[in-house]
Amino acid sequence: MLLALIRKEIYNLFRNRLLLGMVVMYPIVVLMLLPFATTTDIKNLQTVVIDHDHTSLSQRLQQQFFSSGYFVNAWQGKLPPTLREGMELIEDGKADLIITIPPRFEEQLMRDQKAQLEARINAFNATKGAVAGGYTQQIVQQFVAQLNESTGLEELATIPLRIVEVNRYNPEGNYKNYIIPGLVAMLITITAFVLPALNMVQEKEVGTIEQMNVTPIHPLIFMLSKALPYLVIAVGMALISLPIVGLMYGLWPHGNMGMMMVATMLYVLAMSGLGLLITNFAHTQQQAMFSFFFVMMFLVLLGGLFTPIEGMPSWARALAVSHPFTHYNILMRTYYLKPVAFTELWRELTALSVFAVVNGAAAILTYHKRA
Repeated sequence: MLLALIRKEIYNLFRNRLLLGMVVMYPIVVLMLLPFATTTDIKNLQTVVIDHDHTSLSQRLQQQFFSSGYFVNAWQGKLPPTLREGMELIEDGKADLIITIPPRFEEQLMRDQKAQLEARINAFNATKGAVAGGYTQQIVQQFVAQLNESTGLEELATIPLRIVEVNRYNPEGNYKNYIIPGLVAMLITITAFVLPALNMVQEKEVGTIEQMNVTPIHPLIFMLSKALPYLVIAVGMALISLPIVGLMYGLWPHGNMGMMMVATMLYVLAMSGLGLLITNFAHTQQQAMFSFFFVMMFLVLLGGLFTPIEGMPSWARALAVSHPFTHYNILMRTYYLKPVAFTELWRELTALSVFAVVNGAAAILTYHKRA
């Protein structure tokens, strides 16, 4: 009897092609992709080097930074950057740190065996800022060790590093201020992505959707009827989260509320379309839930919620920007921490608009009435 029941379960599994595909692909994709996406090793730190010395030794130090694999040159101007220009890049989120090499750097190092560097680190993301400071210290220590070795003397040169954290938008460097907006984005994701789709799958299981299929209702109207109620719920959730986060954690938004509302509505439409697209191919809540769990893991881990996108390989960063959660996560964090204008976030808003149209159109086109 037991063997007969086991054979039945195996037969049902193989007959359910969607669930079988997910069971086979899930461990393969997770083990091959996610270790790269969840790395805490931050690379591609956008760096501005201000060289006031212009000597072979200062050039060698710059090369040491940019050949390490952790730092990339963020300055694209024809003339050497100034401190003001570097700070503007940090304010715009286009630079992570500024390294200043003072005048007479080589002379002081060779004559007095001591020189000083200054590193101004963008600590908008406190964790990323701390890692950038650690990498900078490490590169300077390696440079000093190589210099001492090349001279044949021990402990000849020392380079004290003065680190200035630029915490304008997160003065306390509090990690909670950075992670909480991402958690709000995740809660809205669950509301917009899972709930309307589960409602539709439930209608399939109880058979009430068949009554809708025999009506002349257009698929566009039907899909909007599924998405719009949860759009109102998600917007309400975003509004309710404001006093909760403010009173519990002292984090009040600095951005434009109208822009946040527009972004939330676009994001809900994009995620509702994706969820309804999945349910067009799922026939049971079991299939749908497994699919949702599979997709949610990628959205969260590839969306920069817990680990910075900058630390991912280039192909993983391309995947990260190819789904809406990444863009909405950036918008929510910026809304809470920075008083920015629409022009500074037009890329994220444009991306969410495209996702809303594409996912909604895909959900409508793949929905087929079966009378």
